[in-house]
Parts: sequence; structure tokens; C-alpha cells
Amino acid sequence: MDLDELVQNPNFKRMFPEKRELPFFIWDGKVREVLGSSYHNLLAGFSPEDFDVLILKLSANVTHKSDPTERDKVLKGIETQIKYALGSDKRVIVVASGARAYGEESLPEGSNPVDVYRTGQRLLMNKFRKMDLNVKEFLLTPESMRDTQLRQQELGKILECCNQDYVPVLNVDDVARIKEDAELRREFSSNDVLACRYVAPAVKELGNKPLIIMLGSEAGIYEKESYRRYTCDKNVRFPNVIRVVLNGTGLESQIIPERESAKGTGGLGTKLEAIEFAKKAGIPIMMAQGFQYNQGSLLQGCWPVIALLDKRYVGTIFKPRGD
Repeated sequence: MDLDELVQNPNFKRMFPEKRELPFFIWDGKVREVLGSSYHNLLAGFSPEDFDVLILKLSANVTHKSDPTERDKVLKGIETQIKYALGSDKRVIVVASGARAYGEESLPEGSNPVDVYRTGQRLLMNKFRKMDLNVKEFLLTPESMRDTQLRQQELGKILECCNQDYVPVLNVDDVARIKEDAELRREFSSNDVLACRYVAPAVKELGNKPLIIMLGSEAGIYEKESYRRYTCDKNVRFPNVIRVVLNGTGLESQIIPERESAKGTGGLGTKLEAIEFAKKAGIPIMMAQGFQYNQGSLLQGCWPVIALLDKRYVGTIFKPRGD
């Protein structure tokens, strides 16, 4: 990360007039502030060169923006980021939420939930097929994910598609049975769990080096007290984002209920539970905003995946256990 370049950014002195080094907030059971040099050391082992497969988990708030114009802009940004990753010799696997939101938008209120998901999945895939990418849909069954051998076979096919310059787009199949079975519903109703518990570990088991990038509506995990000040004091320009999570103990205390997703099936609590599966498997995660960074920010105009590949780290980074 080019810290000197960030400090020279014209927005730096406006945002941090009293600082000579960029301040960052980390979590190791509580919030701590560190300066740029310490933050840089914490990122050892987290560099684009350390990963060869990017697993993009896209939230419903990214794939299905309420405003159609904004929706097209964000989806174009997803396309731009995927193409940049492919041009950087990374393979990309997409796990896309948003089927329910597209289905509910398209069908009358009160429609059969299975019809809602199936219609929404078709509409969601149509959005990806309109991109300037070679995409291929994979619908994964609970059986193929629960069984280690079947899971590796399925992910082997998906990785082979990547090697043939396709971008696989994944979602869960057999929605009707999942809806009716409480145990399956807990395990497979959230694509966060699909990405972190099943897809990424299988990619690693097959000899690859995956990174999970969870793109949603938030810039990362906010420090809760900072967010409270941000909502109460107009002089506070933005809430603090926890930039590195070393030890996730107690992190659920930072969940801000009013910021939870209304479109998808998994909010921050579900994401934190899913992330633990990836951390146990030794897989790092980056949680970031799925949109272009706002005017006035230090990364103005940047898209998060492009920023990452340029070693300009954004969002919240979860380091695997043992790092």
C-alpha cells in the first residue's frame, strides 16, 4: 500500500488535519487505532500476489439497486472490476445474491416463493449475460456442497470454466426443498455461507489461493460508537471503518441493526458467522462497498476490486486464523 501517496492526497489534510500519518482502526477483541506504518505491517501476507482466485460475493443491495439507472451503473462497475481482475491474471468466481429482489419486483405480491426465486434468478442471470463477459451459470445443490468429494468435483468443473476464460456465476439450487427444511434453510438460505463455508474452502482444497471479496452497501464494518456520533453530529463527516480484524471475538457488538439488508437473506450477523468458516480454512476475506467510492474520499472514483489489485486497500479485511 502506498501510504506516502495517500498522505499526499489533497483530501487527506481536510479529513485528518492534525495527522502526519494516516490513522486506521483495527479490531482484536476491541477497537484500537493504529497509524499507517503499523497498519502496513498488519497487512503482511495480504497482497494481490498472494491470491489467484477472487470469489466475489455480491449482495442483493449491489446487484439490485432500487433506482434502475443506479442499478445499471453499479452492474457496469461490477463488469469493469471483473475485467480488470481477469486482465491482472486472476480467475474470478461470482456468488450472486439478488434473485429474490428481482423476482419480487417482477411478479405480483403474494406469488409462490419458489416462482419468485426462479424468475428472479433468470432475470439476475440476464443482467450478467448482457455484460461484456463470458459467463456461465452454476446452480449448486445442498448434496453437492455437503459431500466433500462431490463438492470438489463441482468446484473442479467451475475452475475449469475459469481456465477457459469463463466467469462462473453461482447460486443455490433446489429452492423449494430448502424453503421447507429448517436445517437446509439455516445452512443454505444465505449465499454468504455458500461462498465462505463451501465454495472458497473447496477452491483452496484443489490447490488454489482464494480471496473472498464480499461487496455490499457498506464501506466495511463500522465502529459502532463512531457511527452513533456520525448520525447525531453533522460535523462528523463519516464513521470510522474497522480496517483489519485480527480476532473476531465480540465483533458482533458492532452490528448496527438499522443498517441491515432488507433485500437479501443475510445481514451482517450472517456474514460474520459465514466468515468464521473461511477463517478456519485459512482463507482471507475483504468486505467492502460494492459501489464507486464517493467524491471527497481518499479513494475518490475507485472501485474496490481495482483498488485492491492496485494495493490500495479498502473496506474491512479479515485475516485468517494463525496469521
